[in-house]
Amino acid sequence: MNYAFTETKSSQTARQLVLLPARTRDVLRISDGLVALIDVLVTVCHALTDDADKRPWQERLGDVFQDRYKDLDALGVADELNRLQSVLEEGDAREWARRFRSSSAKMFLRRLLGAKLADELERAVLEDAAVVTAAVRRGVRLLMPYSVAIEDAISMLTPADLSQSNLSGAEAKLLSAVIEIDRLLGEQVVQWLGIDSETISIASSAPFSSKDVEQLTLDFRAFVSADSSNQIARVNASLVRKVRGARQALDHSVDGVSQAANSIVELIDRLLREAMPKDVVLAWLQTNFRNDGPYVRINDSGERVPTKRGEALCFIFGASPIRRAEGASADEVPALHDAIALSLVRARSSLQALKHADDPTENETASLRNILAAVEGALLISVKLGLASRNPAEADAVVDAMSLDNQTGNYTIPEALG
Repeated sequence: MNYAFTETKSSQTARQLVLLPARTRDVLRISDGLVALIDVLVTVCHALTDDADKRPWQERLGDVFQDRYKDLDALGVADELNRLQSVLEEGDAREWARRFRSSSAKMFLRRLLGAKLADELERAVLEDAAVVTAAVRRGVRLLMPYSVAIEDAISMLTPADLSQSNLSGAEAKLLSAVIEIDRLLGEQVVQWLGIDSETISIASSAPFSSKDVEQLTLDFRAFVSADSSNQIARVNASLVRKVRGARQALDHSVDGVSQAANSIVELIDRLLREAMPKDVVLAWLQTNFRNDGPYVRINDSGERVPTKRGEALCFIFGASPIRRAEGASADEVPALHDAIALSLVRARSSLQALKHADDPTENETASLRNILAAVEGALLISVKLGLASRNPAEADAVVDAMSLDNQTGNYTIPEALG
């Protein structure tokens, strides 16, 4: 097999497999494409978890593919991915993994390769597995603030809304689900692999527990609020004052609920209007939908104008074309996009009802705070889904602001956000 390794951190498993005779690899059903796939996966994970490399992650990955993987098809990676997908669909991946780690599999490898080569291959596999586990776990933890943003946004929807958007309702407990994935990675996977905590720290760092959900939710809302304000400022910096004013009114004003509700309604309306003018929204809706549906209405002058839901949906897509799956309806919208657009509409309607709360109750004040969190979450997810494309430096700045400690795998909150 003619496969060249560079100085870039790469797969130790692939290096060991390349050294095996072709006949031995045939017995093990290890194709050149599989070796390349393993190397691509591990090298990418190395690049993403290299804390010494301070460049944006997009630049790191760009270098990886520019240096080594200019033509993945020629390496057979795509064919191998399809083959592995078929294998996983036909069988139980967990059972396959159990057999790989079984004593009989080890004995077979030792007879086929000899004790020295078999031990070296096992060490290489475990070393690579630690790198991949660390990268996956870091990714899972970086998703946690966004899971809170989605939870808060989805909280505005009724069961009928969820059904209409083809959501299951499980999204309402997304942070708990992400924490459970983190726990599985931190306990069962790490234990199964036998990863030494000194090998790669975040792979075996202490998992969060279900008891942490309430505090984590509050912590991550601070991150969501800060990043949401950054995105609002990209459209109109003065609109950020609407969010700050709403919070100050809630904290210090007698009629704070009414003031805050007015501020947030104005924020939603002006943000949608300034980001996507109505003529742009109408043109986008006409291009992407066969029927007007809930996105266009006729005003008192007999003109077709976009509804708030239509404006929100265009905002979320950034006026880019909707890419539908083959065979999908001409009016079908991805579930999460539709749900986030609808959540903004529902939040705005609830705020309209609170605009006249001159003598607010504790429940109305609490409700307003929850709606504000929902709006900030919806706006942030809208941006992530397609409104603004960050350049690499900005993308890394967001990750840095979240203060995910790459050694412990835990978050810290900057004083400015607390």
